[in-house]
Amino acid sequence: MGRWSIGTICAHKLEEIDLFLQPISYFYFIKIQQRFNPSNFLKLIIGILFRYPTKQTLFSVFKIV
Repeated sequence: MGRWSIGTICAHKLEEIDLFLQPISYFYFIKIQQRFNPSNFLKLIIGILFRYPTKQTLFSVFKIV
């Protein structure tokens, strides 16, 4: 497709997110995959960025947009 799938991002991010945040993030990824919800997407991005504020994470997250 030329763009990263949600599944690819999910696999990458779930490796990095600790066990406390993992279920929450996974839930948001599933929700995004079923129906795009800007509110949930925003919460997910904020959660990842506050936990891992690196250029790598920024690039990975926004590559799907």
